[in-house]
Amino acid sequence: MILLWGLERDMPLARVRDALHEAGGETLLVDQRAVLRSTVELEVGTAVRGALDLGGRAVDLQDVTAAYVRPYDSTRLRSVASTASGSAERRHAAVFDDAMWTWSDLTTATVVNRPSAMTVMSSKPRQCAVLAAHGFAVPDTLVTTDPQAAREFAQREERSSTSR
Repeated sequence: MILLWGLERDMPLARVRDALHEAGGETLLVDQRAVLRSTVELEVGTAVRGALDLGGRAVDLQDVTAAYVRPYDSTRLRSVASTASGSAERRHAAVFDDAMWTWSDLTTATVVNRPSAMTVMSSKPRQCAVLAAHGFAVPDTLVTTDPQAAREFAQREERSSTSR
């Protein structure tokens, strides 16, 4: 079974899910919007064991052979963020995320976007630098908080693309 963790309507996650369904793959969606109805138990020892309860559907994490993880911070979801700071709902969402991140990093299943591998690529400018250092063509990029600099960059790029 292939576990998909993130938001159901997230386009990259949805495309992976659709491609897996077309290929006949068995998938399990851990939709973050249901975090308050979901639980996870994780045991880390000589092996990583755990179980998910997704609103009544029980899943043994040892049945997961691969995972595609693309989660957001569950505590920022509207249903959770609208609760009081320090609420049971926020604590539940944070603990759920933490346990899933831990499982994603420690499981022997194949994981696309394993947390320990993603930390290097969590910054777009760093991604560009790493890709360029390995010989990939990287488009000109601007990181700024200055609206005027962004406008000038966009105009320069537009002129450059029309002259190609």
